[in-house]
Amino acid sequence: MKPTTLNIITGFVLLFLCYHTAEYLMLFRKSALGFLAVSALFFPLAFFISRRQGDKNLQITCLTLGVEALSFVPSLPGFLSQAALLIFGCSLSSLTEDVLTRSYFFRHAGNKLSQPALVLLSALVYALNHIHRLDQPVYFLYVFVLGIQFMIPFVITKNIWYTFGVHWAGNIVYHLTNNVMHTTDGSHRLSAMAVAIVFAVISIPIHFLISRQLTGGKAETTTFRVARHSSATIRHSSSLT
Repeated sequence: MKPTTLNIITGFVLLFLCYHTAEYLMLFRKSALGFLAVSALFFPLAFFISRRQGDKNLQITCLTLGVEALSFVPSLPGFLSQAALLIFGCSLSSLTEDVLTRSYFFRHAGNKLSQPALVLLSALVYALNHIHRLDQPVYFLYVFVLGIQFMIPFVITKNIWYTFGVHWAGNIVYHLTNNVMHTTDGSHRLSAMAVAIVFAVISIPIHFLISRQLTGGKAETTTFRVARHSSATIRHSSSLT
């Protein structure tokens, strides 16, 4: 059964609301338990939506330069306890966002758009998904570049796990250095965000080459032709989108 446009939009809205409810509970209510609980609900909701849309199954198949300076480092016990929660929490938030902004669009637009268009669309939605920080243009640019970096491996491999691993690792590093430890701008004329954007851009061809290697160079990426598939929202060995 082919889902209608209304079903596709409704499914995205439901996943969007679930994702941002979890974000709201963490950012504004400081409720770690609420964040984890709602994030955990995201996956059965994605499964339900996938089934309603006709899918038959769901396979979860720069300190030394003075750019930044440490302003606070917690004690070792405090660091370990916060890091443990952070690592687990980041796994949920990273995977839910990958489903929402990448897998969902791959499932419903992968055979309608060219691969470059699909990558750019996903990156734009990923950037807009950070609605609580859209008042910072440089951050928007940074997240948009990250969206391109994350989506290219997904389009090439048709598998969520490489993208999820990179996304999860990046979130862990970001939150460890911004929430567990604290940093401030250093004396260098380059801002930390500018350096991050440069490294994100440089990493794009690296991830491209690694993804090609993982697929044995067989992926249709030379011209980024349309990828044809019949995968579920979270499917293929691709699956958790």
